[in-house]
Amino acid sequence: MKVMEGVWMAYQNAEYGGNSGDGDMALIYPGEYPNMDAVHGNEGNEGGLNSNSMSSLRPMPETGLVLFNGSWGRGDLWYIHDEFSDPRLSNTNFNDKVSSAYVATSELSPSAPIPSNWRVFQDSDWRGDSQQLGSYPKFYPSFDPKGGVGNDSISSVKAENR
Repeated sequence: MKVMEGVWMAYQNAEYGGNSGDGDMALIYPGEYPNMDAVHGNEGNEGGLNSNSMSSLRPMPETGLVLFNGSWGRGDLWYIHDEFSDPRLSNTNFNDKVSSAYVATSELSPSAPIPSNWRVFQDSDWRGDSQQLGSYPKFYPSFDPKGGVGNDSISSVKAENR
């Protein structure tokens, strides 16, 4: 397999699903892979699938923040593409349902600045416990309350420019 460009998320089951645990998906960056076993060992790739176990694949956006309602990137996603996106999850079906996230790269062009850091909050209107998401591209397979917010407790998101 050769990934020419972009970041892709591969899943063990159809419709972006998996069983349980971290072995049923893989975040794949550009490069050449003789098989899915090689994906897990590649620097920067997270998760892992065994050879012959990939059933669905979806591209990750080049910019912005992707929130998933399942851990390890499973389930539905909500894409926040810039600092002007509505950050109140109370207006969506994602309020208190976010369990994982992907922060995409922010380097597009000087004329189109994209936030390089994002902060997720437990309460609406950027209140309550929070956690900064940064160091793009980065995948957050789940949220631990020790880090600021836990799974299924995020209600708002705020873009933080450099």
